[in-house]
Amino acid sequence: MGFDINRFRESDIKEEFICPICHDILQEPILLQTCEHVFCSQCINEWLQKCKQKSCPIDREEICENSLRPPQRSFKNLISNLLISCDFLSNGCQQWIKIDELSVHTNACVYNPVIMSQKIECPANCGAIITRCESRDEHNCVIFLKKIIDSNKDSIEELVNENKRLSKESNTLNTKYNHLKDEYEEAMNQLKHFCIENKKFSTDLTNTKQELAINNENLIQLNKTNDKKDMTIDALKTEIQNLKKNNQTMLQMLKSRDNESKHNGNHCPESLPLISFDNDLREPERSPSSDTLIKTSVDNKQLIEALSKRHGLSNRRVISAMLSIDRGVFAPSAASYVLHHIRSIGYGAHTGPATYEAALLQFLEPHLMPNCKVLDIGSGTGFLTACINCGPKEC
Repeated sequence: MGFDINRFRESDIKEEFICPICHDILQEPILLQTCEHVFCSQCINEWLQKCKQKSCPIDREEICENSLRPPQRSFKNLISNLLISCDFLSNGCQQWIKIDELSVHTNACVYNPVIMSQKIECPANCGAIITRCESRDEHNCVIFLKKIIDSNKDSIEELVNENKRLSKESNTLNTKYNHLKDEYEEAMNQLKHFCIENKKFSTDLTNTKQELAINNENLIQLNKTNDKKDMTIDALKTEIQNLKKNNQTMLQMLKSRDNESKHNGNHCPESLPLISFDNDLREPERSPSSDTLIKTSVDNKQLIEALSKRHGLSNRRVISAMLSIDRGVFAPSAASYVLHHIRSIGYGAHTGPATYEAALLQFLEPHLMPNCKVLDIGSGTGFLTACINCGPKEC
């Protein structure tokens, strides 16, 4: 079936747009290829179902299955652009719509009964909930609002009074707020000042801690240095006391030796000096001084022979010096002639082993230069000092 011809303007209707079967405007047109007549799709299909001989309703020309096809696009566009009245013209819709837009307009038309029955808020924003049909004729915003005012008159008065009370409270709160705001700003300024001062104090405290740490380290180092100095001073004092005692002992022994030598009329054998000189500066060899020469005993000779044979004593000046000084005089004991014997001589001092003394003298001999001075600290019995003194007087 086509579109009702009465829904179109007469000026827009042309004979080519009318279906020969229903005599309305073509809806979904179909073209017969054989005769080029155009019909509504529904109309021609119903015709073909009723007609025993499938032929064209106008010229009775036979119709085959493949003879039905859509018309040209230009023809379809002409029909689609025809203006048609709304389906709800009777409900009040006065719009003219193109045929191809009719379905969209119908679904959204405010005069559609389905849409008209929907509840909506009044378009004038009075707050009333009405149907779409009431919004046109039956609803009056003024009457609706007057009813609301009359029904809520007492409530309105209460609200007005409450609004006045709230306004006063709001003013009071605003005053308090401004006062608190000023106090807050003042407190923030004080806090900023305090933070700056605190930062400075923290920096000063950190620097003070660092200085204290450095001072503590320096104090610890100073205490350690003082402790070492105290220990060194104590050691030096002890050493000085020992040296004084050893010197006194040596003086006594030397005096006793000199007396014995004068009394017995003995002379020390000549010996070579302990110090070696350079070839160009060598002086004539001289006998050791009479105050350092002591009669050499048989045991002392045997000790020197044992050191030469078994312990590498080979320097002739060292051998001569050790032969000229009797080791037993400095520590009277039979053990003084034992190679490895160590004996206490009092005051915390000990005799060194003969092997050690021989090795030490043999090591020192090349280093003793003409006119040199030798400081023997912790000389013990004085045997090594006496051996060194057997050299030239310049040493």
